[in-house]
Amino acid sequence: MAAMTKKDALLTLGIAGTLGCDGCIEHHVEDAMEAGATHDEIHHTIVLARHIGGRPSGDCCDEAEEALEEAEEALGEASGA
Repeated sequence: MAAMTKKDALLTLGIAGTLGCDGCIEHHVEDAMEAGATHDEIHHTIVLARHIGGRPSGDCCDEAEEALEEAEEALGEASGA
C-alpha cells in the first residue's frame, strides 16, 4: 500500500476517534505524524472526532491525545532534541 497522504491520515484518525476504535488510535496518530501533520492539525482532528462522536468517543479521544504526546516525545528523543 502506498504511503498515506496527510489528508488521508487525518481522515482515518478522525473516523477511528469518532467510532471509538481504541486499538486504532495510536497507529493513526503515528500515520498522521509520518505524513507531515502538525500537532495542531492532529489535535483539531481529535477535537472534531470527540464532538461528532459524542460521549462514546470521549475516552478514545483522550487516548488519542496521549498517543500524540507519546509519539512527539519519541520523535524528539529520536532526533536528539
